[in-house]
Amino acid sequence: MKLPRQALPLLLLWINDSEPIRNKTRFQKIAFIVENEVKELNNFFEESCEWIPYAYGPYSDDLSEDIELLEKWGLIEVLNKDDENEIIYRITKKGKEIVEKKVLRYIPNDILDKLIEIKKKYNNMPIISILKEVYTKYPTFATASKIKDIILH
Repeated sequence: MKLPRQALPLLLLWINDSEPIRNKTRFQKIAFIVENEVKELNNFFEESCEWIPYAYGPYSDDLSEDIELLEKWGLIEVLNKDDENEIIYRITKKGKEIVEKKVLRYIPNDILDKLIEIKKKYNNMPIISILKEVYTKYPTFATASKIKDIILH
């Protein structure tokens, strides 16, 4: 059995002692990095997100829709929605139970360790540094960026 795509953002919020992810752009980039650098994930999830070059680099409508669904289902909280820069994503108690009872059994420890390392690295890194790294490593996803020249120079 493979997990639904929505389990990945839920898992990302669960790891590292359920440390919240702040900022929509950060969440998008962490998920993008995970999907591109942990190729083995394809073995455990039904599908991955579709990514396009957008205003701040790689962006996925799929991920945004998944986050909305997870919130609607009461599995995550999205706080401070009025200010895009101050959005905080947090897993709920119900979301933690789902991960612990239904998701973790399908994810091998070595894959989980890779996700933990990625979240640890990028969750507290300045957003400018994340963008610079993503734009440099994945230049085709920087083509539509409004701030590419500022970030790369």
